[in-house]
Amino acid sequence: GMHTVYVRAQDNDETYSEVSAKLGFTAETITPEAEITRPNIGSGILQVGSQIQISWDGLDPDSPEPRKKPSDYLFKLVRLDTLNPPIPILTASPDFVMWKASAHIPWTFQSAETTNTSYFLDTPGNYMFSVRAVDVAGAEEPFVEFVRADGDPGNTFKMSALQAGGQPELRVTEPSLGTIAATGAGVVEYEVATGQRLFFEWIANAESYGGVVEGYNWGINIPDLDRDGPNSGWRGWSTLTGNLDPIVFNTPGTNVVNVRVRDTGGVTTTITIILTVIEFELSRELLVVDDWKDGIWPRDDAHDAFWMETLTNSGRLTEEELIPEVIMFHSHGDNDIEFRDPDLPKLEFLGKYRTIIYDTSANGYNGRSGLVNTGPIRRHLGSYLRAGGKLWVTGESTVAAMLPTVTGQADFAYPKEGIMAGDFPYDFMRLYTSRVENDKNVDNDKNGIIGVRSLPNQPEFLPPMDIDREKRSPIIRGEGVGSWDAIFDPIFQQDDSQFHIHNTEDDIANGYRSQIDSLYVSVTNDRRSTFNNKLVGTRWSDTHPDRRHGRVMWFGFPVYYMLNEDFQEVFNTAFDWFKEESAFEKPRQNQ
Repeated sequence: GMHTVYVRAQDNDETYSEVSAKLGFTAETITPEAEITRPNIGSGILQVGSQIQISWDGLDPDSPEPRKKPSDYLFKLVRLDTLNPPIPILTASPDFVMWKASAHIPWTFQSAETTNTSYFLDTPGNYMFSVRAVDVAGAEEPFVEFVRADGDPGNTFKMSALQAGGQPELRVTEPSLGTIAATGAGVVEYEVATGQRLFFEWIANAESYGGVVEGYNWGINIPDLDRDGPNSGWRGWSTLTGNLDPIVFNTPGTNVVNVRVRDTGGVTTTITIILTVIEFELSRELLVVDDWKDGIWPRDDAHDAFWMETLTNSGRLTEEELIPEVIMFHSHGDNDIEFRDPDLPKLEFLGKYRTIIYDTSANGYNGRSGLVNTGPIRRHLGSYLRAGGKLWVTGESTVAAMLPTVTGQADFAYPKEGIMAGDFPYDFMRLYTSRVENDKNVDNDKNGIIGVRSLPNQPEFLPPMDIDREKRSPIIRGEGVGSWDAIFDPIFQQDDSQFHIHNTEDDIANGYRSQIDSLYVSVTNDRRSTFNNKLVGTRWSDTHPDRRHGRVMWFGFPVYYMLNEDFQEVFNTAFDWFKEESAFEKPRQNQ
């Protein structure tokens, strides 16, 4: 409003002068605004349960305090269907309801130190809620709006309270199986292996309807989901977000895992996970999966002969195990061209073998290789590893084949940055890196790989290898071999806490050790290449009986192009390392 300042002088005798100066001015304030942050509101009608928690924030542009926040708030809840006359929720407008129809209902004043409130609602019932900001001068926000003019959430919303109203969204994840999300109820079916160690994690959110998650419950083969308490099969309500001990089924059959979340209003969401348990024999020593497509280069007969010669000359396999139809599986059939889409080994078939070597070109047909399907999409390799199987991945663009696109193809976009928990290379191959590069045959004279060596000043876990220049493709130019993956950062693999390692003092005292070894760095044709001396080979092992899965090894390059005598020595040493690890002991935990 209008204000005037008057000025007078005073002498030593305390005598005042007449008014010597005056100043008139008009003081204005920018009214503050409130915005509802919880639940997620809009211009529509929110469906909620019998309890709701509401939170808000605000802005006061001319506030003297640095955060520019209002000093107080006013809020009001109005039940529409008990007004006289009742107001239909579909046509209820904020201005009419908050200023006229509910004039007899006072606004509740609350300091900005608290920016939330909660209500127990009658069901069924229709409501409107509004909150307005107040600044330090006492100016009140004059508007009540569902949505602001700029499209931002407003300070008012409508809701219908129903007995089966808003329900929490529940997400359940098991790295070897995947993630399922549901609101209200959800059902999913998976195949798992006998002896497979299952670690489920769950998280829920009720903010979309203003609810608050109270706790979780879970159980196995519960006969009656509606029955709670002791002897019901449920483990009991808690805030735990996963099963701490592994769930293991040691006999074939069908089992059911149920996970449930409850909000503070008693509303629940339940996910039912139906598990078909497949018998895992792990009776055969080794399977090599030929996951190359088209047979152009390398020629399929040369590629198969390379592997059969290596396997035979190792002296580590019996005649029965060396039968080609037993020890090799061809994703794309005879001559690598019989099947456009890969023939995928079933989980039961994988379970016959203690160790699997997956040799992939990643390309497949339009990027649909066997590895991308068996690994991160169908997740059979994750189940295989969790049941005690062991895996060696090698080939071209291996990381691309372990990180699928949304359309189910190998993702050939490089660099790969920030491989993290939930990604197959991180969860199972233990690749702990922030950057993977692949030259993709752009300049094999500069970036092509011509050999691999142990890391400088590190143990030599495996002998060095050099490429056989006679094996290089006549189609792709360059002195080196391309389409190989290189880890640019970090050059030395590190144990990460997410890998659930067993390196405590007690573990080490008992002879247990979990570790990641950096095996190889690259040697490029041009030593000045940024691809030179980059990490291209790793392995992970855990000798603890409660390890999460079997041993794994990763070569970011195709071994076919190496000198036969070099790879023979590497294969023999690597094969012996895999054989050191015995299968999981059974029974370990019967459910």
